[in-house]
Amino acid sequence: MIAYPICPAYKVSGADITIRLQSGEKSTFKTLWSAKGATSSEVARGIFTVGAPDSFREGGTPLTKALPEGFYVGVDEISRDGHKSAKGDWIDQSVRPSSPLKAGEYLTSHGKIVSRKWVNDQLKCENAS
Repeated sequence: MIAYPICPAYKVSGADITIRLQSGEKSTFKTLWSAKGATSSEVARGIFTVGAPDSFREGGTPLTKALPEGFYVGVDEISRDGHKSAKGDWIDQSVRPSSPLKAGEYLTSHGKIVSRKWVNDQLKCENAS
């Protein structure tokens, strides 16, 4: 489950999971999962499940195995006026607590348990409407 911070003027339009592959001095990125077209207002507002068919309408790359300990989540956004942008963050699964999170709780990439409000408060939105 991902709680992505997003400003009110934007909606999530797609997401992907990638990892970095290192071969000597050369590195490339491999997509483990990607999808587009939020299926609900909750997904459009930034709450979605990686690999779940009910989060996005169009699956680009299906998730075929368990996610690794660390991966990069990229999210595509679109504004009300059609401006597109993308942001992302590194996810470190080694910081997960041993007991499940409660409803409405999310984990930062540093292991801190936070609320959805805390997630959204990390952004400085230009237009709060």
